[in-house]
Amino acid sequence: MENQNIDDIANETMPQEDIELFNSMKGHYVSENERIFFDNMQRKEEDKWTTQGDLILSEKDNDLKLFLMRVCYNEYQFGRPISVDSDGTHHTEGIYAMSLSEVLHKNLRQIHATDKDITFWQWLREKDYKNIKYDVNFD
Repeated sequence: MENQNIDDIANETMPQEDIELFNSMKGHYVSENERIFFDNMQRKEEDKWTTQGDLILSEKDNDLKLFLMRVCYNEYQFGRPISVDSDGTHHTEGIYAMSLSEVLHKNLRQIHATDKDITFWQWLREKDYKNIKYDVNFD
């Protein structure tokens, strides 16, 4: 078996739903910030490995206290903090997703972030992708 470049492996393992998402968004952005978001997220999934986590949205930077952390190439931790124990253990409510598409389609009511039926993607659009970070990779 020949050695493969890790970037080639990432491109081969990008979830089909994310490939379809990125392709469907080309030229159909509702704002310049949405274009920047999808361009950056596609580049990250294709080229940027992270083992320690890539913070995309911090709970400290939005009114619903939502966080989004990318892990590896295209896996995501998404949710909101519930509590912190005296020993520093954090408890969260949310999901571990295997694609960006899964995260974007998550209904925020299901993680008790709001009483409204609104997906994370709809919420991002309402905020015009405010406070999204593209340069907080903890590696």
